[in-house]
Amino acid sequence: LLGFKFTLFEKRKYLWKEGEYNYLYLESVPKKLGTLEHPQELSLELLREILLAIEYQRPWVNIPFTKPKGKQYQLFLPEEIEKLIPHLVEGFKQANSSQWLNFSVRCQRGKLFIGAERITDGVAFIKEGKLNLVFRNIAEKLGVDENLNTSNPLKYYPGSAYLVEKEGFSLKRNKRSKPISNWLVVDLKWWEKKLASSQKPEEKIKEKPEETAPSQEVKPEQTKPVK
Repeated sequence: LLGFKFTLFEKRKYLWKEGEYNYLYLESVPKKLGTLEHPQELSLELLREILLAIEYQRPWVNIPFTKPKGKQYQLFLPEEIEKLIPHLVEGFKQANSSQWLNFSVRCQRGKLFIGAERITDGVAFIKEGKLNLVFRNIAEKLGVDENLNTSNPLKYYPGSAYLVEKEGFSLKRNKRSKPISNWLVVDLKWWEKKLASSQKPEEKIKEKPEETAPSQEVKPEQTKPVK
């Protein structure tokens, strides 16, 4: 318990809270993480682009230390992102160099009655110019028989889901250079360039109007009256 003496009774500053599983608050970070690059101003458009692109996999059989196989799933749906990103933007503005953003989103997957409620939660912070998203739970089912992870996600992740590495995203490496499956490092500069290029207005070539000969007024031919 000594390791938690500073955070156990720390008053949480919620920037957003809807029920038990939708929230975002600022929290003191472990000293080992060092100084963070907060406050920061990130745009809604940038965060939307990043969150929409995050994917994960889950092994067909949950065997420890197995590589993920099977279909890739989108982690956040558009409606979930729209709920979360305004508070992420505000959180990065308000956080200081010793605070990260602790967030959680409750989501529904599948159809009513045959689907499942799931939880995605974790912490977000900026260090060395990169956005770090470290998840405690990645689309984990919420139910009576389900036990959600509540541990420090930097130290322990028991989940079966694995985040997907692709352009603009990389997984944090441990001391043995092995990827940490729940820790996504986002290259902000890469995503800013991608967003800027997608928003660049297309240059429209103006067509010159067709040249037309000046209209000549045709005068009616004058005829002499017949005598």
